[in-house]
Amino acid sequence: MILWCMPSCDKQEHQLEGKWLLTRVEESGEITPVDTVWYNFQTSLFQYQIYDKASNTYKSCYGYKVMNDDHSLDLELTFDYEAVQEFLLWTDWEGAKRHFIIESISHRELRLLDGERRYCFSRF
Repeated sequence: MILWCMPSCDKQEHQLEGKWLLTRVEESGEITPVDTVWYNFQTSLFQYQIYDKASNTYKSCYGYKVMNDDHSLDLELTFDYEAVQEFLLWTDWEGAKRHFIIESISHRELRLLDGERRYCFSRF
């Protein structure tokens, strides 16, 4: 009975689960298409994955996600300090931690905001 009465407060977090392909980044009226970056979410775990076309290889870094509420997402890469610093060179992240606002999420699309920059993903 107690479980039945618990609210489904994990709805946003549940929708986030899975693999998301970054399709474009929007900032200051400019749209940059992307097709080589994935964000993967499983429970509290996070994986940032990049396909390097030049070497035909994938680069990955792992960490954690925390949802403070339905619209606040914190991501942190924590694999190991040197590996994270090397991986960050392939990204637009300024450090190992990143805070996003979840602008919208559905079963097919995810939009994250960081300041004026919008990241648009589709479920992979």
